[in-house]
Amino acid sequence: MIDSQCIFCQIAAKSRSAYTVWEDRRHLAFLTPFPNTEGVTVVISKDHQSSDIFDVSPSVRAGIVTAATTVSELLKRAFPDVGRIGLVFEGFGVNHLHAKLFPMHGTNMKEWQPIRSKKIDRRYFDRYPGYLMTNDYSGISEQQLTQTQVTIRAQQKE
Repeated sequence: MIDSQCIFCQIAAKSRSAYTVWEDRRHLAFLTPFPNTEGVTVVISKDHQSSDIFDVSPSVRAGIVTAATTVSELLKRAFPDVGRIGLVFEGFGVNHLHAKLFPMHGTNMKEWQPIRSKKIDRRYFDRYPGYLMTNDYSGISEQQLTQTQVTIRAQQKE
């Protein structure tokens, strides 16, 4: 299915230009025109699907993860300083299934070692602000963690 109003459908149909780096029968990968580091790549399904990765069928989900894996290998070969690729399924900018790949420059090391942020932004979000952060927040009490644990575990089916 194609949605003519969807920018990613337009890119998949080649009616809108993109900096395409890879494609197969069901997926297409292109550089974002708004990167926050060199090589940030968007991997899309060519068919219009929900942007919520957990709402699509298992086969569609597996397909885009496989495509993202293939593209991540291209990125690692293209950028010798990249040892890891960040993978994000966020989906609030465009409602079309896509993965964002973030080359983590400076992470190709012989032996693993921690990399810590020099600028620490320790915020806690009660609502999604339009972006994700991966640094830790240390202001949550054990009581709050326990309550969250109870809430989540209560959703399990016996």
